[in-house]
Amino acid sequence: MPRHPSPSLPWDAQIDPDAAIPLGVPASAVRSALRQAGGRAAAVLIVSPTYHGILSDIRAIAAECERAGVPLIVDEAHGAHLRFLPGAPGSSGGGTSDCGGSDTPATHAAAAPPSGVAAPPSGAAAAGTVAISATGAVRRCGALSAAPAAALDCGAHLVVHSVHKTLSSATQTGMLHASHASAAAFPRIDQALCRALDVLQSSSPSYLLLASLDAARSAWAHI
Repeated sequence: MPRHPSPSLPWDAQIDPDAAIPLGVPASAVRSALRQAGGRAAAVLIVSPTYHGILSDIRAIAAECERAGVPLIVDEAHGAHLRFLPGAPGSSGGGTSDCGGSDTPATHAAAAPPSGVAAPPSGAAAAGTVAISATGAVRRCGALSAAPAAALDCGAHLVVHSVHKTLSSATQTGMLHASHASAAAFPRIDQALCRALDVLQSSSPSYLLLASLDAARSAWAHI
């Protein structure tokens, strides 16, 4: 069977030769892009995990953003469950976590959901089976050396979660999280978010959808 043609990407990306999917954004590519921007970059936006479950090294990318003085925004739409994996920071299991840079394979599994809450899909638990390190080296393993860490625990400033994808809220619902460090590092970020919400969000939101988000938050906060 012929392989899929490799997609054209704006950086020297590692491509899985069989599936023809990019294997994450290396921190070196972010560093290069920030240098090319010459101080004009307003922020860095990374999608991790991707739709295919590929994790980038968010901790290393966050370090590059800190050096450049720009906020890191992570589209973690398919990773809302990461904070609840056993061993992840903030989970009931405690322990260590992997932001995408470890090279030692081990196993991990999805957290058991609270009573009455649907479990995350089985494919989501294996989101780190292929990852890319800060240097761009691809690693393949049965699973990660520890639970994949959530972007907020790896230094991201703003993180988007599609709670309906991998947790338990109603379809069309999601959350935008700002880290505690974001306001201190970027004092105007709260004002920028408020302005964006004023422009984009409805003045008549669905309270059924909002209630489903609150119910999901409450349920998962008690696992």
